[in-house]
Amino acid sequence: MGMMLTPASTDAVNRASRLSYGEATGITQTVRNYAASLGLAVLGTISVTVFESRLRTSLIAHGVPASQASSQAHALAQSHSAPSGSASIPHYVRLDFAYSTRTVFYVMAGIMAAAALVARIGLRPGLQPEESPEEAAPGAPAQAKDRTNRTS
Repeated sequence: MGMMLTPASTDAVNRASRLSYGEATGITQTVRNYAASLGLAVLGTISVTVFESRLRTSLIAHGVPASQASSQAHALAQSHSAPSGSASIPHYVRLDFAYSTRTVFYVMAGIMAAAALVARIGLRPGLQPEESPEEAAPGAPAQAKDRTNRTS
């Protein structure tokens, strides 16, 4: 997902004026890193939750009592090691994992659609005008004039 947002953040930085380029770069990098971490945590949680739920249902359908199915599904969903060889993994477990992955892709597509909508509605098209130093610091010219009048 970070690769998809790179052009958008580059465009955002390029729209910043020359005087605020550093701030724009810092803000976009901070937001990108924070969003990547948060997104990974949220999408990982969704994946594990959907996988565990579907696996519990599959185990019950294959004759495992509900109480055992819940504990087995939880243990398998939280497992960090895979059995050796994919042939030893039952087909329904692989299918449940595929469904959890599909759910994550749908959530990612929804997030991208929402971001596109926000960008379409909230961003002004085209290159933004440069700010002059006087516009960037409105009090600066008056202070400079005051200093020149005092010295003369």
